[in-house]
Amino acid sequence: MLYGGGWWRGPPVLCRRTSPWQAKSGAELNANDYPAALHAAYFCCSLTPLERQPRWMEALDPAVLLPPRHVRDAPFSSSWLDVMLAVDAARLNPVRAARRARAASPRASV
Repeated sequence: MLYGGGWWRGPPVLCRRTSPWQAKSGAELNANDYPAALHAAYFCCSLTPLERQPRWMEALDPAVLLPPRHVRDAPFSSSWLDVMLAVDAARLNPVRAARRARAASPRASV
């Protein structure tokens, strides 16, 4: 899933992996305009957005999935269970989910 930050301002996008995983150094990524390669090494792959995005993606605010002390615009991982629980919470109580997302987001604006 690509969710944005930095230069991306669109909604989250579910993608399909289209290449094998490859090890890349942070220096290699920074040399190729990666926005904030802060670590020594990464696993990378090519991605293609799904042609038809699942409707539940509309309910997902990835900010609720950010780990504590997350560095702005840095990648992070989350389990599918946490993704689905966030979608479910947003569908059951969209106002509370939106408030929680704003509170969890280090880039929240009031």
